[in-house]
Amino acid sequence: MSLRRFRFLCTFHGVHVVIRLFARLALCAAALAPGLANAQELGIGKEGDAVRLTLSGQDGQEYSVEAVEELLNRGAVWKPVATVATGSSPVLVYDPTCSTRPQNFYRLRLLQGTIPVEVPNFRLIDQTGTARELFYQSDARAVVLVFAGRELTSLNHVAATMDGLADRWSAAGVRFWVVGVGTAADRARWSAQAKTLGLDLPVLEDEGGAVTRQMSQGTAPEALVINPAAWSIVYRGRIVDAVTTAGVTQNHTLLGDALAQHLAGERVSVRYAASVGEAMNLASYSDRTYTDHIAPLFQQHCVRCHSPGNIGPWAMTNHAVVRDAALRIKDELLSRRMPPWHADPAPQHYSNSEMIPGDHLAMIVDWVDRGAPRGDGADPLADSVPGLPPDWPLGIPDRVVSLEHQTIPAAGTVDYRYLIVPSPFTNDVWISAAALKPGNRRVVHHVLTFSASSFEDILQIQGGLGGYFAAYVPGMEQVHYPAGTGKLLKKNAYLVFQLHYTATGQDEVDQSELGLYLASAPPERELRTAAAYSTRFTIPPRQDDHAVSASFVMPRDGTIYEMSPHMHYRGKWFRFEAVYPDNRRETLLNVPFYRFDWQTLYRLAEPRRVPAGTRIVVTGAWDNSSKNPFNPDPAASVTFGEQSWEEMFIGYFNWAE
Repeated sequence: MSLRRFRFLCTFHGVHVVIRLFARLALCAAALAPGLANAQELGIGKEGDAVRLTLSGQDGQEYSVEAVEELLNRGAVWKPVATVATGSSPVLVYDPTCSTRPQNFYRLRLLQGTIPVEVPNFRLIDQTGTARELFYQSDARAVVLVFAGRELTSLNHVAATMDGLADRWSAAGVRFWVVGVGTAADRARWSAQAKTLGLDLPVLEDEGGAVTRQMSQGTAPEALVINPAAWSIVYRGRIVDAVTTAGVTQNHTLLGDALAQHLAGERVSVRYAASVGEAMNLASYSDRTYTDHIAPLFQQHCVRCHSPGNIGPWAMTNHAVVRDAALRIKDELLSRRMPPWHADPAPQHYSNSEMIPGDHLAMIVDWVDRGAPRGDGADPLADSVPGLPPDWPLGIPDRVVSLEHQTIPAAGTVDYRYLIVPSPFTNDVWISAAALKPGNRRVVHHVLTFSASSFEDILQIQGGLGGYFAAYVPGMEQVHYPAGTGKLLKKNAYLVFQLHYTATGQDEVDQSELGLYLASAPPERELRTAAAYSTRFTIPPRQDDHAVSASFVMPRDGTIYEMSPHMHYRGKWFRFEAVYPDNRRETLLNVPFYRFDWQTLYRLAEPRRVPAGTRIVVTGAWDNSSKNPFNPDPAASVTFGEQSWEEMFIGYFNWAE
């Protein structure tokens, strides 16, 4: 290596001494610190209560500034203080750890090449119940994540700086998010803390801390600046350095400098500055094994669909299969696409919730990051592969209504088809469940069934806008009606079937069936399906959050059991609220991330009793922008229509008097 001068700063009981090493001493230092830079000099000085590190030179290289407490200890580990890139001006950075140690020695290490850092996608819900997805921010010039740990009080000394940066840069296309580790129960406290701090920023709920583990180094606060143009990290570390000299404190805003340089198209001179603050003390999952922990989680949350012959596109039958799909599993979990549950847990609890707990999610992601090891012991997935699913998951129906065979063309628009079939019963019967089974899942988009006793009843169907007797839609599980309820099928009634098919590129046939399950006794309450809906809307081109609202007035006192939003491919979010006669407002369901392919029927764990006159208000929005990967045409102006490239806005709910 070169015999150029190196400078080390030692602190002994608060006395700073600059040691200059030349010639043979530099060779000795090189043996201790291989890879030292040979073209730069690191200037070290005292500035108030801080240590100032200055890197000068114009070679355009990137260097790691590193520190160690004991220079002559061969077992000592050099710890990164900052990552800096040289340019036309000296680069200045402070070391906040020096004053907490008896001594510090520094070195420069030339970074020969930058190893790409993975920026994983994720989706989290903020304190207002809004979903925030990282990769959805592709139109932003930068995304700033500030990791706060479990309490926003960790931001006390940086809140004013963050607020100022948000005021300055938000209009320039920079998004600022705070990430907290906690559950839905923490949102109200975080909101109060943010208000106290004067922060008007989204606070994202990272239950289990999986995203925090992925993207922070475990100390709060820590900032991360992401460039959406390349999904790369342009800065990581401290937000601000407060340096006090002669009683006067000056703030050196590392985060602000990085943003200014990035937005100006310049190279960020300080790409990393070691964070100091509170340790987050996140749970460790390094001892979790595939046999005892990971495979049972797959069985609990995934295998029900990901088994042979089931609706999952691949089956989790052994370790080798999940190991090969490990990175895809991680992406599906962090982005909350799987397991398919899209309701916000904060407003209400739901008895059919499929939401994976945060610690389970974090445990699986940690296992993937460790290379998805097999370990010792049995393979629970291989030892208990489920058999093929039954034709009728609820058991053999009491009656099966088979529809006529339908032929579907290979291409083109397939208009809705309506079939009218007499009831298989000659007397009034109470139904405890009505399950629709598509004959050809490749081509069946949905089947709705209505009961009608007269021609006037058929005219009132209105294409299903007002409700239905039974339904098969993507993602809706066929289940028994809520306990104590049933639907009445009157004698001499007709069953009207609405069939929606989509062309697959080849000629198809379908024969769908309806299975009817009789109640053992008349139920306490008759279950009805109603809906709040709107058909009078126009979604402008390229709008990413076009909202609309509709309402249904309860005609009598009743109990609400279940809710199901319905939109098409542009659907973004959907919310059900009860507005009581005294104007109290209660959220019954918030779906911050709507998926057309998973139209779940959300069943309240505690059915909600509402008085007559209560308005069931549904509000939702569409994303007609190019950021929506399912959008058929962002340039289209979209109105109500039956086909999937058109749109609908319906909030179905099941209730009984």
